[in-house]
Amino acid sequence: MSSVYWSFEPDPARTAALRAEVDRRLWSSLHYIFGEVDGLDPGNSFDAWIARVESAERADPLIHLLFHALVAALEEGDQNSANRIAARMLAQEPAAPGLAIRSAEADDDSARPVALFDRFADLEKAEQLDLTIPDPEAIAAALPHIEAGLRLVKANDPSLDGELHALLSELLLVGQKPGHGFTAAAVSCFQAWGSLMVNPSQMRDALDVVEMIAHEVTHLTLFGLAIDEPLLTNDPEELHYSPIRKAPRTMDGVYHATIVAARIWRALQAQANAPGASDELKELSLERATKAAELFHDGVAVIEGAAQLMPIGRQVLDDCKAHVAG
Repeated sequence: MSSVYWSFEPDPARTAALRAEVDRRLWSSLHYIFGEVDGLDPGNSFDAWIARVESAERADPLIHLLFHALVAALEEGDQNSANRIAARMLAQEPAAPGLAIRSAEADDDSARPVALFDRFADLEKAEQLDLTIPDPEAIAAALPHIEAGLRLVKANDPSLDGELHALLSELLLVGQKPGHGFTAAAVSCFQAWGSLMVNPSQMRDALDVVEMIAHEVTHLTLFGLAIDEPLLTNDPEELHYSPIRKAPRTMDGVYHATIVAARIWRALQAQANAPGASDELKELSLERATKAAELFHDGVAVIEGAAQLMPIGRQVLDDCKAHVAG
């Protein structure tokens, strides 16, 4: 993916173009699969459905998820599952409205089945996420913080607010099963393009939400940038010290976390420097920004020592280094 889609400072226009390019590739793949793959019968509804898909401003994240599930079923030779997934996809309204806050549901045939999101998001087996439906009490406690955090971003960081709305269609509230390996504040993955899975139990104040937004839109941007070529070429079996999780991770994980730390630093600086920010907000934002900068520099040291960066990976890292240093 061209580096034209990268910007350290949030750029809603670039982000919208990146989102549109990923959606365009989805439409192209759907045409191919339903037109060329033996055994799939979309029926008479396909032409009308794909026309709605292509005219939509953005695709519903569930269409992206179902597409990847369909591809997996076809690769496994499971024709029955492939036909079931295809029928479900064609029954789904393909267009996503503006940003919505929703709760994941338990039933595999429900609107937002948590099992489908968990299938693609939960990939680091050593730190299992075990996503499940959220606790209603946790939702009730978190919603005021989520709403307050969204207001802070809108008021004090309009470029990040624009990036958020350009990239995401939903904040999907999820929980984690007892005994999960790693507690996540939020989760994003390329297969659920346009969706951000948020753990309400980890949203304890408005700044948690600000950090979460900066964190996850950066992950999704990096996923999009790597659609044509990787950001780095280290062996995924190769593990390295991670200054953020304090446990060995792949270099790809270390790289993502380091770039995320830089953009969290930027988002917190924006809150601290906003006109009219309270003394309390300034103090807490700067305190957290300092920590994010420390994590960024620690991550850079690991990357510079062992990462095999591709040109786009080097460009993104150097851009972050220049901004955080400044």
